[in-house]
Amino acid sequence: MKLIYYPGCTLKNSARNFDTSTVTSMAKLDVEIEELERWNCCGTVHALGSDNVMNRVAPVTNLIRVKEAKATEFMTSCAMCYNTLKRANNDVKAHANKLNTINEFLNLEETKYEGDVFARPRRLRQAGSEGKETAQGFARGLLLRLSAGAP
Repeated sequence: MKLIYYPGCTLKNSARNFDTSTVTSMAKLDVEIEELERWNCCGTVHALGSDNVMNRVAPVTNLIRVKEAKATEFMTSCAMCYNTLKRANNDVKAHANKLNTINEFLNLEETKYEGDVFARPRRLRQAGSEGKETAQGFARGLLLRLSAGAP
């Protein structure tokens, strides 16, 4: 199993031990992770501050990066990053005018966000006889699921 990994700025700066433990744990679970290219801070502090559409630009840019990686799933260990990415995703899906404004602002991006990324946590799978299925289920529980047309 291979996953795209969005670490977020906190895990790369003040919580490096959490980043290290995530990478090490995934390796122990036989899950190969690849850090998302050109990721940026999701803007948690600003995104929580108001409903201003510009506060959604940073998280949507990261969702664009996942699409550019042609990934169907990605994971993050940071609860605040997960919250910010999911809230931004839900917000622009529910408000086409905000999505249009963001895409106009990001006019230099080759990939346009279309509200077609669905973020949701995965459930823990039932334990298999050797426990590997449980380990992979746990790893997948850290995911943000991205699939067009998902319920």
